Amino acid sequence: CERGPLNGVLNSVFRLNALNGVGRADYTIQDMRPDVDRPLFSSVFNDWTVPLEIVSGEIQVQGRYRWWRTATGLPRENLSADVQLQNIGGHYEGMLFSGLTYQDSIELLPQFRSRGDAARLSIADIDIGIAISDFASGLRFLPSPLGPLPLLKVDELQMRLLDGMLTGERL
Repeated sequence: CERGPLNGVLNSVFRLNALNGVGRADYTIQDMRPDVDRPLFSSVFNDWTVPLEIVSGEIQVQGRYRWWRTATGLPRENLSADVQLQNIGGHYEGMLFSGLTYQDSIELLPQFRSRGDAARLSIADIDIGIAISDFASGLRFLPSPLGPLPLLKVDELQMRLLDGMLTGERL
């Protein structure tokens, strides 16, 4: 098989006030559907070496990048995104997963954080050598005092494992 470009629709609208040095770019990515021949990360990033790949499902992203100057003339910027993942399948190292659904509103700049309440993550099946099913949790990204990457707050964790149910709170 030969890899081709990842299909999807990218729409963007730019607004710029060059005199005042302010502007924004609104963007939408629709109907992005990776597959085995066109996996998401390997298709989007050159020399992708992280052992994570998405090979099925549908991805939609809508967001805005804004830039401006404060009253004192300092530059500011903000990047936000609303992300929707439906029926995502893929692998991380030796772990396989399918049926991942996730919807969140996040801010990437100036700090990586969730913009609203905890998002809901669900994964129908996970194979780590033992079958895990019906995984679900609440996720919330919080700013970290340790650097640019966020802290991840996990609530209401539950999954089926070895004929039983595992649950957890405030992880």
